[in-house]
Amino acid sequence: MDSVRNRVKEHRKIRNKKLLFGVIAVIILIIVAITVENRISSKPTEVTIYKNEITDEKAVFIPVKQLDTSIIAVKTIDGSYRLAFNDCIGCYQQFGVRGKFKNNSDNTGLICDNCKSEVMYDEMGYLAEESMPYPIPEVEIESLDDKFVISADYLEAKKQALLEMRSGKVKNQYSENPNK
Repeated sequence: MDSVRNRVKEHRKIRNKKLLFGVIAVIILIIVAITVENRISSKPTEVTIYKNEITDEKAVFIPVKQLDTSIIAVKTIDGSYRLAFNDCIGCYQQFGVRGKFKNNSDNTGLICDNCKSEVMYDEMGYLAEESMPYPIPEVEIESLDDKFVISADYLEAKKQALLEMRSGKVKNQYSENPNK
């Protein structure tokens, strides 16, 4: 009888070890899958902005999670479009902190949530040493009849530039509005 009990105990120990190793293997596979997914999803993908979504009533904000920001799209009084990253250059340069824009109360421009600077939609671009959203020059945008396409390569290049600007290492490269 004791030999049967000993064999049952030994069988349970082996079964428990196998179960433990199985659980550990599953946890390792989950960790690897999450790591791979994060690496894949951290690379920016092309952004498409449809022109019919951009009205002259107020700015539109298109999230770009991989860059930890959004793209501001506005239509000016003359019917032209302007695009910029939602990062206040002046806040980084003057205060070393991040500022983000939102529509002002009468939807005629943007206001920074940090420094409270206002930028009218028609003036959106960049003038040196002012609080403006980080511009996306027209030459970097593929403009089609019904949409704008911002390439993944351009976004990947800007990812590093935005990180450097946010760290305070790099001053803005634009001395005038790149859209004029």
